[in-house]
Amino acid sequence: MNYSVPHGRGAACRAPSSHARKPEAFLLCVFALSLMPVSPSAYAQEKSRPTLKICYPHYSYPETLASLRRLDLKDSEVVTFDEGGRPGPKAHLRAGKCEVRFKETSYWLGLKWSMVLQNEPSETEIAVAQLDLVETAGSSSDYGVVQVFQLKEGRLSVVQQILFNTR
Repeated sequence: MNYSVPHGRGAACRAPSSHARKPEAFLLCVFALSLMPVSPSAYAQEKSRPTLKICYPHYSYPETLASLRRLDLKDSEVVTFDEGGRPGPKAHLRAGKCEVRFKETSYWLGLKWSMVLQNEPSETEIAVAQLDLVETAGSSSDYGVVQVFQLKEGRLSVVQQILFNTR
């Protein structure tokens, strides 16, 4: 995914940490892959090369949060990341939607769903959210974005992002 705005600083793509190798992370990836559309035509599969980009950004939002159960992505800032894990454009969602216009391009971001996962009280809370992303310039590109969040020192952190095309 190519962004037309300068990338922020402070994020880096890194190898998955030990928490990303847990079965929960594997199940999240399998779940995200199951959301990708399947084309019935072999010709269409060749012609439209599927996009699947996974990164492990090192990014924390500046605000503090007591619990992921208090997370409200419908009315908050959301950051998406490029394939290198660098922050891209920030979107300020209102009622779960945002449209941002630049000189020659624009993008639309909408929250599809979010949930908190925790099997046992002793386990770390993990939040997962799926967003729809549409970028326009000369043509348009539709993506699905799944982000995995954890609390680190009271701050909301994005630990994984999966980006896939939806056409």
